Amino acid sequence: DCAADYIVSSYIPSITIQRKAQEQLQLSVHEHHKALLVAESNALGFGALPHASAEVELIHNVLPKSVRVIDAVNEAVDMEGTIKQFFDASIVHMACHGRQDKDDPLSSGFILRNGILKISDLMGLKIPNASFAYLSACQSATGDDMLPDEGLHLAAAMMFVGFPSVIGTMWPMNDEDGPVVAETVYKAMFKDGSGTIDYDAIPRALHTAARRLREEGAHPSRWATYIHLGV
Repeated sequence: DCAADYIVSSYIPSITIQRKAQEQLQLSVHEHHKALLVAESNALGFGALPHASAEVELIHNVLPKSVRVIDAVNEAVDMEGTIKQFFDASIVHMACHGRQDKDDPLSSGFILRNGILKISDLMGLKIPNASFAYLSACQSATGDDMLPDEGLHLAAAMMFVGFPSVIGTMWPMNDEDGPVVAETVYKAMFKDGSGTIDYDAIPRALHTAARRLREEGAHPSRWATYIHLGV
């Protein structure tokens, strides 16, 4: 037995960020979402992620018709375009490599076609419609070993800029698991098909997806890496 047999876990980087998330939640209960789905399968100097583009396509097909979807896949992924689309996105999904810089946490980021989208880049963004961010990237919720009480990672940064609910990973994830886990989450959060996000369903769906991997015999490093932060 383990804790996952009895509880659904969700975490917060700090009380201050959690309060901000609760305030933002009141503003993000609507049916007119814009989803930015980013997939970078072949970043220069990094291993291929053959399932990243399939993950984004699957999510696109699962989302309600009322959600306006912007796909940015491989050649279409670049720093400037991604940052521009962030401004009015309410849902952001990043399927790419993540980079954790323990010497300079603010330089941690997402590996895109022409550079790294860093925490320092994200911290300056104002995203009024921010609702949900899914960071399907390695180490997107990995903190600094020397500063265990500080949430200096990509998932916390997404909460800081306004996303009240975030999914990340605490260590390298299995590329094959990405589409499976993501499908479970997005189906659950839009279960009634109305286009309104069911925030309570997000951590529960992540828990369900992780449990399925566990029941299938997956190594704990595959299913335990996923983490939900926020509300």
